[in-house]
Amino acid sequence: GKFQSAEYKRIGRGGKEVWIQASYNPIFDLNGKPFKVVKYATEVTKSKLQTADYEGQLAAIDKSQATIEFGLDGVIRQANTNFLATLGYSLDEVKGKHHSMFVEPSYANSNEYRLFWDELRAGKFQAAQYKRLGKGGKEVWIQASYNPIFDLNGKPYKVVKYASDITAAKKMEFEISEAQKRDAQTTLETQAKVTEILTVAEKVAQRDYSQTLTVAGADAIGRLGEGLSRFFKDKHEAEIQEQQRSERERLQAEELQRKVAVVLEVVNAVADGNFEIDIPDLGNDAVGQVANALQQAVNAMKEALIEVRDEQTHVVATVSRNGEDRKEIVSDYLVGCDGGRSRVREDLGIGFPGGSSLTTYYVADVEATGEATSQTIAHNGFSFCLNADDFILVLPARATGTHRLIGLIPESFEHPAEVTFEQIRTMVERTTGARISMVNWFSTYRV
Repeated sequence: GKFQSAEYKRIGRGGKEVWIQASYNPIFDLNGKPFKVVKYATEVTKSKLQTADYEGQLAAIDKSQATIEFGLDGVIRQANTNFLATLGYSLDEVKGKHHSMFVEPSYANSNEYRLFWDELRAGKFQAAQYKRLGKGGKEVWIQASYNPIFDLNGKPYKVVKYASDITAAKKMEFEISEAQKRDAQTTLETQAKVTEILTVAEKVAQRDYSQTLTVAGADAIGRLGEGLSRFFKDKHEAEIQEQQRSERERLQAEELQRKVAVVLEVVNAVADGNFEIDIPDLGNDAVGQVANALQQAVNAMKEALIEVRDEQTHVVATVSRNGEDRKEIVSDYLVGCDGGRSRVREDLGIGFPGGSSLTTYYVADVEATGEATSQTIAHNGFSFCLNADDFILVLPARATGTHRLIGLIPESFEHPAEVTFEQIRTMVERTTGARISMVNWFSTYRV
């Protein structure tokens, strides 16, 4: 008594194959027991054959082409083996992702790409050669069509793309194009070389050897150009050397005359008692050495540090102006910055070993407010912050509200030259009492 319904294959007269859409219906008696079966059937042979034809075509397309299916929102619903192999992905890696994963980011964010999908959603067919990105950024070229699929009401509800991999053909096309460009460029370069050689040869025929020939290379024209260029260069250099020799002799005579005039002017000034004259650097030749010795003598006559005495609680320095007017200067400290031949170091027995300090300093331009920055203005331009572990000099910078900080990098840092401002911000704000809102520049240095 069980009802049966399906499509059935049946054999007609003469062995003809017939397909029917049928239902087998048990008929029950008054006691509820089946006593016969009635079948209702409709022949569907034609539609069955048509469906088989469509399915065969789709199967053939699936075997020969790369196929992928999208929703109207561009999200991937399905992809066949050919498509996945071409792009290098598995189905799990692409299903549920947007089509934009196959294009370059700049194109995915463009109006052109948005218009592409707007037209597909409107049911407009798209076909062309497309550049796509496979797994790992691999460049893939396809010949493809994007086909909107319509429902029974004529409205698009999905998009199916059929594609063929043309990457190899596209690469060959590019290589041919590049070869053609190289051939055209070679022809133009050869023509330019010949024209240049002929132009220079005409001028050389008129005994003008100053011409420069740039033609060179391993080919016949290049070797000819190089040979002619060496010949022209040798002839031209010989002419230049003769001109330069004459010019050097003239300039040397003028320079000697100028130096002698300078020395005579200084001698005359000193003879008149003028010791405020400065002698320019006249070089290391004989006249220059005389000028240097004369300058040293003039300087010695101007002012001299005669003696330095360390009195434990203070320092006494004796100076002389123009060999006369000696006077003593008493001060807490005496700082000498006159190099290795310092009178201060000589009298006090201080060596001059030189070298770099182990201390690392920092300098920063910051925008800040607070106690130290206010004192910068109040105390005529700078503020000096000092505690047991640190010192910071705060100076006003060019722009209003901007200050320059100069201080020490703590020795606790293993690599002080690589320290950033953020690593010492808390220490700086604690020492200066300032709040730093912006760091415009920061650097470390040693002296």
